[in-house]
Amino acid sequence: MSTPTLLDGNKNDIRAQLQKYGEHLLQGGHPAAWQDIIDVPGVTRVDHALVLLVNEFILNGASTSTDPEGSGAAELEAFAQIVHASLHELIVHFRDSRQFAQEAWKKIEETIVKTVKNLISMKTKKQTEHIDLIEEPLRDFLLLAGDVGFQFSYEVRQVMRNWMEMAFDEEIKKSSAPQPKSNVVDRAWQWQDPFLSMLNQISEGGKVVDEFDCFNSIENQLVFLPEQTLADIFSHGLSFERSEIRELMPLMALHKCEEVSLIALQVLENFIDTLSPTGLRRLISMRNWLPASRHTDLDHVIRAARTRNSEACNEDDSLVPEVEVVKHLASSIDGSGAQNIMTLMKSKHGFKIFVGVVKENIGWIDVWSSDWSTKTACERIIRSFQKSIFTLEVTQEYVEFIFRLGLHWNSISNIIPKPEFLHWVELLHDTQVNPRSFDADDYVYLLDLDPDTKPTPFQIRQGMDASGQWLRQGEFAAGWFEAGDHVETYIENDIPD
Repeated sequence: MSTPTLLDGNKNDIRAQLQKYGEHLLQGGHPAAWQDIIDVPGVTRVDHALVLLVNEFILNGASTSTDPEGSGAAELEAFAQIVHASLHELIVHFRDSRQFAQEAWKKIEETIVKTVKNLISMKTKKQTEHIDLIEEPLRDFLLLAGDVGFQFSYEVRQVMRNWMEMAFDEEIKKSSAPQPKSNVVDRAWQWQDPFLSMLNQISEGGKVVDEFDCFNSIENQLVFLPEQTLADIFSHGLSFERSEIRELMPLMALHKCEEVSLIALQVLENFIDTLSPTGLRRLISMRNWLPASRHTDLDHVIRAARTRNSEACNEDDSLVPEVEVVKHLASSIDGSGAQNIMTLMKSKHGFKIFVGVVKENIGWIDVWSSDWSTKTACERIIRSFQKSIFTLEVTQEYVEFIFRLGLHWNSISNIIPKPEFLHWVELLHDTQVNPRSFDADDYVYLLDLDPDTKPTPFQIRQGMDASGQWLRQGEFAAGWFEAGDHVETYIENDIPD
C-alpha cells in the first residue's frame, strides 16, 4: 500500500489530513514522515509540526467524533505515529542545543501545564466530556516523549500528579454516593496498570522477564504518579517473592525522574531485608553515576544493608553469569558526535549482544541488549549495523575507556544512563566504572588506526547514503542520531529523492 500524499483542498484542515493518514495506517499502510502528511502554511520544520499537533489535539481536544471506531480512532492513530517520529527528530536538535528546538520544547511544556490546570478546574458534565477528548492524546504524548528521551520539567510532573490526586479524591467521594461510578479513576489507573499487570503476570508464572525488562516496561508510567501512590506500589512490589521484582527496586535509583528515584530508595530502606547481594553491589556500582542530590538516600540504604545483613553481603552473586567476550565493535562517529559500541558475548545461556549509543558531551543516551540466543541471530544484528555505517573491531581497553568517558559526559549533561548499561558493565566484570575525563588523543591511541582499517571513500559514502534515506523517511534520529549542517548540505545537494 502506498504512502498517502498531501491532501488537495483546504490546506489548513489538519484534522482532515490526519484522518486520511490514520485510515491509511489502520488499513496496514506504511508510516510516513510528517512532511508528507501535514500541509499547513507556516509548518516547515519539525518543531512547527509538533507544536501544531499539541495545540490541536491536547489544548483544543482530541476529536469531535463520538465513535471510537470512526474518525477519532484514525486521527489518534495518526497523531501517535507522527508525534513519535517527530520527537525522535526534535531530540537530536534539542541535544545539540539548537535554539528552535529548545524554544519548541519549552512552548510544548507550557501548553501541557496550561491544559492540565484547566482540566483540574473542570467540574460540570460537559467539561468532563472535554477531559475525555484530551486524555488519550495527552497520555500518548507524555509516554512517547519519555520513551524518546525527553525529560519533563518539575512543573509538568507536579501538575500531572495533582491531576492524578484529584482523580483519587474524586473516586473516594463518589464511591459512597448512589450515583454511577465516576470514570475519573480510570485516568490514574491507566498509568498504574502496566506496573500492576506486570506484577500479576510474573506472580502467575507468565512470560519470563528479568528486572531490566521490568524497568523498561514501567519507566515512563511512574513519572507522573502521585508520590504516595508510588510508595504504595513499590512497597507492594517488594512483597513479592520473585527475584525479578526485588532486583527491580535497586535499579529505580537510576530512574531519570528524581522524585521516583528518591521514593524508591526510601521504600527500599524500609524493606532493607529484601536487598540481595546483587542489589547492594549494583547500588554501590552506580553511586558515582548519580547526581549528588541522590547520594544521601542511597548511602542510607547501603549503610543499612551492610549493618543489618553483613553475612548476605558476602554471599556469592549468583545472578551474574560467567561470560566470554567474542568481540567488541565500534562505529565511526557521526555528524552529531554519536558513536555505537557493540559487544558480542557468550555464556552457558547462549549468545547475547549489547548495543550502546554514546554521544559527545551528552554521554550514554541509549543501551539495548538482545535476549540470550544463537550466534547466528546476533551476527545478523551486527551485519544490519555494518550495512549502514563503518564499524571497526576494538579492544577491551577501548571499551573500558569509552565506558568511563561516556559516564563523564553523562555527569555533565545530567542524563542518567539506562539500567541496561549497568547490566553490560557487570556482565563484563568491569568493576569500579566511574566517570573519567580523557584527552582527545586517547581516541587515536586506543583505536590504533592504520590505512588498512580506516573507512574507505566507498564506506563513507555508504554511511552518508543511509543517513539520507533516514532523513527522507523521517526516521533518521531513530537510527544513528545523525545531524549537522555538513550532513544536511550533503543530503540536499548530492542525494536524489
